[in-house]
Amino acid sequence: MKRYFGLILALTYSAQIQAFSWFSKSTPTPQEKIQELQQKQAENPNDPQNNYNLGVALYKTENYDQACTNFSRASQNCPDKNLELKKRIYFNLANGCYKNCLAKLPSDWQKQDIDQNLLMSAVQEVKKAIENYKNTIAIQTQTQAKHNLEKSEKLLKDLEAKLTQKKQDKQDKKEQQNKDQKQDQSKQQQEKSKSQDGRSQPNNSKDKKDKDGKGDKKPDGAQNKGDNDQQKNQQQNKPEHEQKPSNNDQQNQSSGDENGKPKGKEKQEQMIPAKESGEKKMMGALLDYMQGNEAKMQKNLMARKIKAAQKPLQNNQKPW
Repeated sequence: MKRYFGLILALTYSAQIQAFSWFSKSTPTPQEKIQELQQKQAENPNDPQNNYNLGVALYKTENYDQACTNFSRASQNCPDKNLELKKRIYFNLANGCYKNCLAKLPSDWQKQDIDQNLLMSAVQEVKKAIENYKNTIAIQTQTQAKHNLEKSEKLLKDLEAKLTQKKQDKQDKKEQQNKDQKQDQSKQQQEKSKSQDGRSQPNNSKDKKDKDGKGDKKPDGAQNKGDNDQQKNQQQNKPEHEQKPSNNDQQNQSSGDENGKPKGKEKQEQMIPAKESGEKKMMGALLDYMQGNEAKMQKNLMARKIKAAQKPLQNNQKPW
């Protein structure tokens, strides 16, 4: 009896020691789990199960980019016969790409101005997610996979619309800049033309003035009027006997009128030589008049000299 009792106590003590060792063993942290799986991957890089487990560990730490890399490596090395593992690889790879797409974007990306390259990168990630969700459904239809596929397709549609709008805004901005640049160039060209016109305007006005006969030159009508006034004054200064026309001139004039000299155009053609001959006659008459006056003055002067040279007469003495 004592022997059985001692055996029971020994078994109870050993069980307590073993239970304490189980509870005292600590659970590895996610980072420790990742390091352990990475060491196994270094030893066997093509193990699909280990690559899948490493992808899951990285996915839980929200390191979606590296998780997708390990899921892709697992899918490449997974045998086609292992459909269960292959299905889980595709599904988690799709989830990783979807999460990686959202991680690249801000929470309110639809209201913000997102860089075009960032939008293109997000579009590529969501396309990978859609492809792998379809691969999952091709192996086995899953409700969760279908739901995630619909969400991914909607996200792709919104991203592409945002990207299209971004490209259109960029194109409009570029066209507006080109338009503003052309307007600035046109404005500068107009100002340059105005400045050149302002510099050349004095010379042009002077040339135009000289060309039009302005300035000191008189109009033809004024010049003709001046000539007529001059002729009138000369006629008034002539002696009366020179102002009267001679009988020959009157006879020639009357004979010309009687013979019916040509009028109109032919008469106008004869006005120019008649005017010149009249001026010559007037000048000749003026010279004759001046010479006659000079001769008369000399005669009077000689008479005065002779009279002055004679002796004065005595009282009651006659000049003869």
